[in-house]
Amino acid sequence: MLKHIGVSSACIIWLLGAAPATRTSSTAPASLPAEALAFPADSLAVLSLDVKRALASPLDRDGGPAAEAVRKTTNDLRARFGVDAARDVDRLWLALGAADSDSLLLLTGRFNRAQVGRILKGDKRDPETVDLAGVKAYVVKERLANKTTSQAICVLNPQKVLVGEPSAVSRLLNARHAQRRSLLTNPTLSRLIDQVKPEADFWLAADAALLKRTRLDRGAPGLPPMLDLPQLQDFLITGVFAEALTLRLIGKTTDEATARNTSDLVKGLLLLASMNAKHPEWQKVASLVTVAVKGPGVQLDARLPYALLAKLPSSSFRATRKKDLPKTSGND
Repeated sequence: MLKHIGVSSACIIWLLGAAPATRTSSTAPASLPAEALAFPADSLAVLSLDVKRALASPLDRDGGPAAEAVRKTTNDLRARFGVDAARDVDRLWLALGAADSDSLLLLTGRFNRAQVGRILKGDKRDPETVDLAGVKAYVVKERLANKTTSQAICVLNPQKVLVGEPSAVSRLLNARHAQRRSLLTNPTLSRLIDQVKPEADFWLAADAALLKRTRLDRGAPGLPPMLDLPQLQDFLITGVFAEALTLRLIGKTTDEATARNTSDLVKGLLLLASMNAKHPEWQKVASLVTVAVKGPGVQLDARLPYALLAKLPSSSFRATRKKDLPKTSGND
């Protein structure tokens, strides 16, 4: 699904790997541009990443699977959509849709529409120029997973680029024109986004139950084992590219007893990881993670050196697929 809009799924999966009452927010989080606020109300997850900070951090310098995922994302943006991420993109916002065609990518930075067109034409993409809700866009065709899709690359102004299937882009532009804040009508994502602090270099807000059910039922990659927890209803991951990578995960369950069971399960997974003789670096990772229970919520905190992240095997960040899950009898 993520590949349909040009953001490396490896990057998102890597970020994944690392309890107030539900309400609908009436005020916009200061960090979200109008186009992100107009993301579809039925989005499963929303991701924000400070690309400049990621590329300038030791994460990119020290290598490893995390750095590889970030580089793949920046390379994909240029190769597929004519955007030089390393030079022009400051931050990206991604809405993961309930259907492939609903996912949207918003980039902020410095963009030139004619230059984007030249890159696409230079790569022999043969883009078509169309009008979407009154805005000019380049539309290119791609063959992904034995399916041909159309992607619209819309330079909204010198500071913003919107990418997605043409119908999804048109819907968002119409919502923006009507000043609708569709995303804020999603009570789960709105509540989570309200908790994001301004200093976060990246964050991921997700309806965990809906995300797992929708994606696994379609055979798409699910969540990594650390987040594939049966009682986890939703979660927020935030991170800062400081001297070490600072991560926090806040997950919500149904009640405090369930939260304690989930906490024990996470601690068990960390213990098993620390006993991995083939990859002893996991013992160090496990020692740097703390787990706490706060009411129906579970909170994980970690401060991970970049050199340690570079040593972790790529397989650590692979998500499960439905075909990999054990067979069960009866109805779930």
